[in-house]
Amino acid sequence: TRTKTRVIPEPVASSEPSSSKTTPRQPKAAPAAKSVSSFNGTARSLTLPVQQPQPPQPKDDDDGSCYYQDDTILIRRFQEGDQEPVQQVFRNAIESNIPWAIYKFSTSPAFGLGALALAGLAQGLIRLTARVAVVSLLGSSSSSNSNTNNSASNNNTTTRTVDALAWTGSVAAAAGLYHYFREKITTGYQGFIETEIKNDLSNIPAVYLKPRGTFLVAIDPQSQEIVGCIAGQDKNDAPKDDQRDTDDKESYYSSSRNPAFANHWQFEIRRLAVRDTHRRRKLAQRLLAILEERLLDGSKKGSITKDTTTSMVSSSTSTSVLFPGMLLFLTCSSNQVPAHHFYAKLGYQRTQAFLPPKAPGWIRWFGFQMYRYERRFEA
Repeated sequence: TRTKTRVIPEPVASSEPSSSKTTPRQPKAAPAAKSVSSFNGTARSLTLPVQQPQPPQPKDDDDGSCYYQDDTILIRRFQEGDQEPVQQVFRNAIESNIPWAIYKFSTSPAFGLGALALAGLAQGLIRLTARVAVVSLLGSSSSSNSNTNNSASNNNTTTRTVDALAWTGSVAAAAGLYHYFREKITTGYQGFIETEIKNDLSNIPAVYLKPRGTFLVAIDPQSQEIVGCIAGQDKNDAPKDDQRDTDDKESYYSSSRNPAFANHWQFEIRRLAVRDTHRRRKLAQRLLAILEERLLDGSKKGSITKDTTTSMVSSSTSTSVLFPGMLLFLTCSSNQVPAHHFYAKLGYQRTQAFLPPKAPGWIRWFGFQMYRYERRFEA
């Protein structure tokens, strides 16, 4: 009897099958989170949450190649194999300036005066030629008095015809002048693209990555295509004849160091280009900001590249200067109208206007010239 009335406690967790009176175990649901064994009673339940994917954050890889990454863009240092895509981005960016150049040219006073002069010359030649032809053909037919009314009518018709031809010729002459210069501008830009690609974009590591320069590219994470680029060219080891007197402004202001800040780190910003499909997304502003940050950090450390450890030496005192300051400068043409507003908004100041080397002086009549912008970063 004692054995029959004895109550055996139900085990808390057992691998043996339960009796028929025991409530069947509920099947486990698909875990939204990893959990350790669950207990009835006073035992606690320990739950490990599943790691949720975090949004991409700006990062700096161990090798220093990636400087920024988010859902829409990735910015990293130039790598082998990027050269041809960079050339395509540069070509696309420069070709997009051609309509601006044509507009600036066609609205310049020089083109207006030239078109009016050519149209007037064409109109005068057409009128003279037409009147000579009319006189030779109709001069003998107006001898009798009976044909006076017909002669007057013919003269009126001839005058209207000559006027129409004269005005048509003048418009055609102005249109021909516009077409001629439009082709010249397009050809000039194409020649400029090929020259620049040959000079430096065909050998980016040698031109921009040594000794302390840098070259950045922007990549679309979805298409994995390069859609933007920017370079910071080192100007700190310029030859002595490149550090010209300040009076020779048209020489030193083009693409060389500013001698007024000889003890500053100086870099030239070049090849800022963004594909037309990725504009109006502040990509150019982000590229420029990251380039400034990299150059500034590298200048404060005394080196831009990891395998180089140098410091600026003042030519006047011959003492080591860790970071006296940094000067960034760039040049852009008057045809790059959006670029002027872009750099001015970001703190760059226009310091000088000049003509390109070996450029004819008459090109200034059409409103074309180069501008230099500078921005200083003090110690």
